[in-house]
Amino acid sequence: KIMGEDNQSFKEALAESESSGRTSIVNELGYMGKYQFGDARLKDYKRDTGEKFGRKTFLASPELQEKVFKWHENDIHNFIIKNNLDRYIGQEIKGIPVTLNGLTAVAHLGGNTGMKNFLESGGEKNPHDGVGGEIGTYLSDYLNKFKGI
Repeated sequence: KIMGEDNQSFKEALAESESSGRTSIVNELGYMGKYQFGDARLKDYKRDTGEKFGRKTFLASPELQEKVFKWHENDIHNFIIKNNLDRYIGQEIKGIPVTLNGLTAVAHLGGNTGMKNFLESGGEKNPHDGVGGEIGTYLSDYLNKFKGI
């Protein structure tokens, strides 16, 4: 954990935002569980840890979902440090204060590279997760939503 932000409150708020805390939910795009992980992120986890499991096992195991989230959060934080993105903490992007939890939420929504592009473009590269022409949640929305948690 960087800068000592409250991880538990953040996790609970993110889970509430993603799935209302439901561990067995799968959305229409196939994102699943309490934190709405996609197949690609679970593949990253499995490659990094050597663990093997399928969707059914993942959805049935709140413990596994928490374990994957802990890995996911650490992976994001390591990416932030490795890429010197922590230099943005305390600054503002699009008028929104940048915090570690805000950056973690941005990376959760848009991936590590999406978060990096968002920061380095001053917020100009700000995609959303909508499909079929629908506007979804922008990266800046998550930076703002989770900035004070």
